[in-house]
Amino acid sequence: MVQRVEQETGKLSQEISTLRAETQQEIELVNSKFDTVRECVNEKLKVHMEENRLERGKLCKEIEDKTKEMSLKLEEHKTELEKNLSAVRKEMASVKQGVTEKTINTL
Repeated sequence: MVQRVEQETGKLSQEISTLRAETQQEIELVNSKFDTVRECVNEKLKVHMEENRLERGKLCKEIEDKTKEMSLKLEEHKTELEKNLSAVRKEMASVKQGVTEKTINTL
């Protein structure tokens, strides 16, 4: 019985580790995409400023707004991923507690 609980606990721990790793990978992917977007936006800004200095103010505002919008969306996605990870952790803890209680009751 104890061995079974240990096995279940080990499985749950492995699942938690896997979920943490997957969440971290998704966060890193989101951060990487944000960096790529920022680099593209910065490059576009340079080109437009060289082509037409009179429109620089207008273009800067447009790029700034889009960057902020993307930043907010990426931050929301990151927050959602973190919330999901937290929920998974709570659920795993609940399942682990349930397995432990069933084992104790069985004994």
